[in-house]
Amino acid sequence: MSESGKLSFFSRYSEFLLGLSIFIFALFYFILTKDLPQRMASRSTFVDAKFLPYILSFVMMILSSFQMYYGILKSKKISECEKSKSSDDYISVIKISLLIIIYVSILKSVGFLVSSFLCLFFSFIILEPESEDYKNKKNKYYIYAFIALVSSSLIYFLFRYGLDLMLPEGILSYFLR
Repeated sequence: MSESGKLSFFSRYSEFLLGLSIFIFALFYFILTKDLPQRMASRSTFVDAKFLPYILSFVMMILSSFQMYYGILKSKKISECEKSKSSDDYISVIKISLLIIIYVSILKSVGFLVSSFLCLFFSFIILEPESEDYKNKKNKYYIYAFIALVSSSLIYFLFRYGLDLMLPEGILSYFLR
């Protein structure tokens, strides 16, 4: 089989192979979760150190199964003319990587709520499809801000009060007590 044949195989089944690799990782993660120590939280609750890893591994297995199914469907429909990639994808990856580096560097000083809100908001802007409608784009920014605010707040309060784990409070420490 020629080298172009190998590339054709991997490009045709890339979605399926991605799902399979994530499933194998999730299964490995699920097995290793058994070795975590049993430590109950300070409040009487059924949540311990194993709770979240079990849930994460189970969800990853379900999502990777969907990914494999999608990969099988896509491999049947793929054609040779759809294989060109634009350089915009690589620019978006670089922008998101820089955004994550900035997020991690300001997380402790600014706090989880503010830094997560900013990271999510700018991620939505970077990853949104191009639109020429200015009014529609302006409304999207309000939606992005709302989603970022609600999701970062829910995550913070879930970790703080549901799992009894502290996240960096940063500049909002006076208001969060």
